[in-house]
Amino acid sequence: MLMEKSIFYGLAACTCLLLFFVYHFNAKYVLHPVLTLGLLNATLGSISDLVAQAVDSYKSIEFQKKRDITLEKYGNSILLPAKTAKLDAYRTVRYAFYGLCLTPVQYYWFASLKNVVRGENEFFCNLFRVAIDQLVFAPIGLGSFFLFMGITECKSTEKIKTFFKRNYYPTLKANYILWPAAQFINFNFIPFVFQVIFVNAMAMVWMTYLSLKNSSSSLS
Repeated sequence: MLMEKSIFYGLAACTCLLLFFVYHFNAKYVLHPVLTLGLLNATLGSISDLVAQAVDSYKSIEFQKKRDITLEKYGNSILLPAKTAKLDAYRTVRYAFYGLCLTPVQYYWFASLKNVVRGENEFFCNLFRVAIDQLVFAPIGLGSFFLFMGITECKSTEKIKTFFKRNYYPTLKANYILWPAAQFINFNFIPFVFQVIFVNAMAMVWMTYLSLKNSSSSLS
């Protein structure tokens, strides 16, 4: 199997939950816009982490296969059973909770950009919104993500500081490869109601990257 069964089942469950939220989105959004977006965002965050865990699991399985082949080649008849990366449910819950908590911030941030940055030329207004978003929100948001994960993983202050020094600027550079273009599309072509959803859909790719980055640079 390409991944641990528990991770596969987790992905299947979260995908079904995502489809449920998408199907009922219009009706629920009218009544509870922030909560509806928050639950959708939490589900996407869970899926992103599960995809990252699936990648880790696949890499673990492939490593074990290569190791066993090497041992067999050199005549070692005692082969240890392959240890695959099993589902880390607590890690997935952390990503879901982060997505839920981030949603109100995103929602009111986009509303503020829309209301504050006004002008006759909407194209240039959107360029300005992208610039503000990437110069203000992106650095703070990334720092908040690393801090949140460090605290919820019960890391010491020193370990969190070390993690920041090692990963913050390289990850911020990676952010500027994806997000300026994504936000430009978002502000220019996506209706306000769906802007958080679009960002969350793009964030699936980004959060998968962050999850892999966070787990591969473990401080424990």
